[in-house]
Amino acid sequence: MCAKYLTFEEWKDTAFFEIVPYTHVKTPIRQIRPADLAPVFIREEGNISAQAMRWGFPMQRSGVIFNARVETLEDKRLFRDAFQSCRCIVPALGFYEWDAKNGKRHIFRRKEHEILYIAGIYQEIAEDIRFVIITTPACFPVSQVHARMPLVLHAQQAMHWLETIEQARQLCRVPHIQALIDEEILESSNSTQQQEKSGRSSHKTSI
Repeated sequence: MCAKYLTFEEWKDTAFFEIVPYTHVKTPIRQIRPADLAPVFIREEGNISAQAMRWGFPMQRSGVIFNARVETLEDKRLFRDAFQSCRCIVPALGFYEWDAKNGKRHIFRRKEHEILYIAGIYQEIAEDIRFVIITTPACFPVSQVHARMPLVLHAQQAMHWLETIEQARQLCRVPHIQALIDEEILESSNSTQQQEKSGRSSHKTSI
């Protein structure tokens, strides 16, 4: 599960696939939670561009579904069409996982705090463009904390994810071993723990 990730307050990416020569995206906050606006990369008419989208597909009653399991992308009607034609890449500096057993929060990053390219899908819902993050069985060190994690790609793999459905399917089948650093966040106040719990209970994670 991924219920929060870290992005940039204001960032420029001049190396993304060596295709986007200049990208300038502003986000009002750094810690992105479900229902927040966030920058994502998409491919339209052969070109890659950055757009602001809202994280999570709305549920019928309340809350949002913000993760989609890689194993059931083409089985679930909610995700099938978006996986076929509306795939995206969510750039992040790190993602958070909650260790329920020990009551601690962890953030996972690359060693040099390089950009993580997270696979996602998106669709237009009620005149609002929304995305979800794809999750996969966790690899080490995330597996020490949680059973699942975002589908994190390298830059060239992210390019393939945006290109064809055949390439995206292949990426869904291949295990992704990432060199990530586990940083335990030392937060022990009751208010912080209650805020984390209430945030998780207000949204449905994935189906």
